[in-house]
Amino acid sequence: RLATLRAMSVAVTARLAAGESPLVEAALVKDLGTGLEQSIG
Repeated sequence: RLATLRAMSVAVTARLAAGESPLVEAALVKDLGTGLEQSIG
């Protein structure tokens, strides 16, 4: 799960660097990251 989340985060960063606005993707990564964090701790 962590590797997938990391890859998604890198993809969002790349889209931001390209001048795009990946709002839905960023929200999804944030939500999944929060869920992962809660399941770990």
